[in-house]
Amino acid sequence: MQLKLTNTQRALARRLRTQRERMNDLTPAARRLGEFVTREGKRRAPRGDSQRGTSLQSSLNHVEPAHNATVLRSNKVYAGVQQHGGTIAAGAGRLGAKMLAIPVSDAARRYIGTLGAGTSLRDGPFKLFIVVVNGRLFLAKKAGAKAQTTTRRDRQGREKARRRIESVVQGGEVKKIEIMFLLRKSVRLNPNPAPGGYAPRMSEKPVRDFAGRCVARHLKGDVS
Repeated sequence: MQLKLTNTQRALARRLRTQRERMNDLTPAARRLGEFVTREGKRRAPRGDSQRGTSLQSSLNHVEPAHNATVLRSNKVYAGVQQHGGTIAAGAGRLGAKMLAIPVSDAARRYIGTLGAGTSLRDGPFKLFIVVVNGRLFLAKKAGAKAQTTTRRDRQGREKARRRIESVVQGGEVKKIEIMFLLRKSVRLNPNPAPGGYAPRMSEKPVRDFAGRCVARHLKGDVS
């Protein structure tokens, strides 16, 4: 038996065929979702203090490994631990340091920014030296005659550590020093920002809704 299709039925058949072809290639929708995820990831990511555009935030981009998938990526070696958390151990960096130096003040953070990537903290202009305070190791520098203790807040509203002025005995003489860095063999980092890191997830309703809109626009042939 031969079936004859009306013009309306032919148009519907063409539309279904076109949508089926578009379902087999969702690359435009995946790319649009990747752009959204990248923007959101950059908004959430730790900003850092880099002035050369080398921060984690600026390194984020996306790639589509398949027509129906997009992946947020970064070329920073620390991107994974910032997202998932983890343990950082000394000795893995380019300097092979035996201890990790954790800044404890604004001055220490600014000091790091003045040094080159391959420069040891102890080789910088402050000529830092190791001291033991209450059984813990620190890097410190000579302090001025007048000890000052200040508290500041960073851009995200978290209280930073105070400048620590300590008295130590060197050569039988009491001297004032300013604590700059805490020395530890390893440190455990939480996802940043807590609790789930900076990368958007499909389980989040805004991301899921945007993905749905991307697919719907693609099936309709909206390429704008």
